[in-house]
Amino acid sequence: MAITVTRLTPCFAARIGGADITRPLDDETWSEIRAAFDEHSVLVFGGPGLDDEQQIAFSHRFGALEVTRSMNPAAGTPFARQSNLDIKTGAVIPADDRRMVYQLANMLWHSDSSFKPVPSLCSLLSARILPPEGGATEFASARCAYASLPEALKRRVESAIVVHDFSWSRDQVRPGFFTDGSAPSTRRCSTRWSAPIPPMAGRRSSSAPTPPTSSVCRWRRAARS
Repeated sequence: MAITVTRLTPCFAARIGGADITRPLDDETWSEIRAAFDEHSVLVFGGPGLDDEQQIAFSHRFGALEVTRSMNPAAGTPFARQSNLDIKTGAVIPADDRRMVYQLANMLWHSDSSFKPVPSLCSLLSARILPPEGGATEFASARCAYASLPEALKRRVESAIVVHDFSWSRDQVRPGFFTDGSAPSTRRCSTRWSAPIPPMAGRRSSSAPTPPTSSVCRWRRAARS
C-alpha cells in the first residue's frame, strides 16, 4: 500500500501515513519514505512507539549507524540518549554532573555530528517517556534558510569555509567545559558555508549559522578589477 505524505509547513517537514515502521519494510515502501525524506527533510511518523531493536532496524535503512561517544548517557551504543536517568542504573543524574552539563548544549539550535569527518545524514528520534507539558523538539531547515537569502549575500558567502567544533558548542553552555583536555578530536574546517546536500542535487543548504559552527576559517576575497 502506498504511503501518504502530508506537508506540515510550506517549506519543509511532512507527516507519513500508511507505513508501519515497527516491522520490516518492503523496498517499495522504503523507497517512498526515502524520497519523502529527501524532499521534506523532516518526517513525522505516528502509530505505536518503537523499542530499541525496532528503532535500530529502521535506522539502518538510512545507512551505517554512529556509535555515541563522550559523556552522553548512552555512550557506547547507537543511541544518543537525552535523559536525566543513568542508562545502566536508572538513577537520576545530578544536575551538576558533567553528563547533564554536556546535554544542556542540545537546547541550542544545532546540527548533529557536523563536526565529524563524515557528517551524519540524519537523526531518528523516538519519544519513550513524555512529560505532561513542554519538552518539544524543534526543527529548522537550513535549505529553506539558504533559499531565502538575498542573492548578494549568497554570492558573498559562496567561497567561505567554516569551522565545526564540538567543544566550542559545549563551551557556550559552560565556558571552559573542555579546557581540561578531555575533548575528543572535534574540530574540522572543511565544510563550505553553502553546499549541495545529496541526493537533492541543485538544492543548497547553509552549514554556518548554528553550533557547532564556531568561526569562518577561510573567506576568499573578491578579485579586484
